[in-house]
Amino acid sequence: MNEMQRSEQGTATGCTCLNVPRAQRLMRDAGLDLLLANSVFNVSYLTGFIQHHWVWDGIQHFMDRNVCRDEAKPLAGFCLDPSKPPFLACNPWVIRHNFVYPAVEIVASSLPSRGLHDNRFAFPPLEYAVHALRERGLEVARIGYEETRLPVYYLDRLREELPRAVFLPADNLFWQIRAVKTPEEIRRLREAFRIATQVYRDTFAMMKPGVALDDIARMQMARAHELGGLWYFNHLWVHQPGAAWDPPPDYRLQPGDEGGCDLGIYYQGYGSDFGRTVSLGPIHPDTQRDYDSLRAVYEAMIEVAKPGNSGADLFHAAQRAIQKYRGGRAAGCLGHGLGLECHEIPALLPTETEALEENMVVQIEVGSHGPPRNSFLFLEDAGLVTAHGWTPLTDLPQDIVVIE
Repeated sequence: MNEMQRSEQGTATGCTCLNVPRAQRLMRDAGLDLLLANSVFNVSYLTGFIQHHWVWDGIQHFMDRNVCRDEAKPLAGFCLDPSKPPFLACNPWVIRHNFVYPAVEIVASSLPSRGLHDNRFAFPPLEYAVHALRERGLEVARIGYEETRLPVYYLDRLREELPRAVFLPADNLFWQIRAVKTPEEIRRLREAFRIATQVYRDTFAMMKPGVALDDIARMQMARAHELGGLWYFNHLWVHQPGAAWDPPPDYRLQPGDEGGCDLGIYYQGYGSDFGRTVSLGPIHPDTQRDYDSLRAVYEAMIEVAKPGNSGADLFHAAQRAIQKYRGGRAAGCLGHGLGLECHEIPALLPTETEALEENMVVQIEVGSHGPPRNSFLFLEDAGLVTAHGWTPLTDLPQDIVVIE
């Protein structure tokens, strides 16, 4: 491991997960003085601001209406110059509903306002961000922003207020910085998977004939909270062979049902995403054969999931195994990165040619829905890329779960 790689093993500052050396190196390479974030994920990454209501919660509608709508969402800035502190510019309402306060300057006060926009909205976080940029002497800076997530009105206003600054799209730069996890990020991911693994065990124990899928979902929500996490999503594709892939929530399990499960549990902003296949009763031989062929594709990708190889290498390894073990039948989406968001880089695609690095987290994901049984079979795990290869973040067995 060279000095650059060692320094980028994640240096989280204060309560944040930001990989500071990696961010500084990539910003320097891109010629940027500042990264400006407005999406909930990148704001969280730059500042350590974890607003749990940004994921599922019982008052999601209230939060969307009053705190997380575009004119109220926070903005965050991270400067290349370490003498200029990072900032969080946000509506006071956001701070009021935040559980974890970041170790950065919070810009949220009674600064002079331009008042209401013609559409009768005020934009306090935007005005606070302009103030923070001026206060840091960034009027002529090169500023990277989220082109696909920043509202056009925000960008126009920033250019109007800071006419000598240069604003450059930096979406891919955010992805690249976040791809290599810090020790704190890995800790949170491990805890999310620990909680989710237990929820899965409780799920399999509850899966009996006569139990409704929505009752299982409610149990998962309650258990996630009891164990210190937040339920984010689930999929319960369990039904009679040949039935619709996604059964209704009130569907009650029956003997002979089979199919895949998927589960997302968040812990301090970082989430799980992994899946298994279940069978209520003995596994049908056709189901076992199809599942075994999927697992062969899964294992072929794991073999090449190591530093120096790329997402494209994993994709091509999967295609070779698909030809060998499945006669060319597809095996699902194959995989993706994981972190603050459920789908990050690296992607497992033929176009993903950048080398994997230590401390990246890669999902290995295979699935099938087709003849002869037309049941959805699924196997998915996240793993940490280490010097020795890919290490899963859960110890949940990978065999089909048989419900007696």
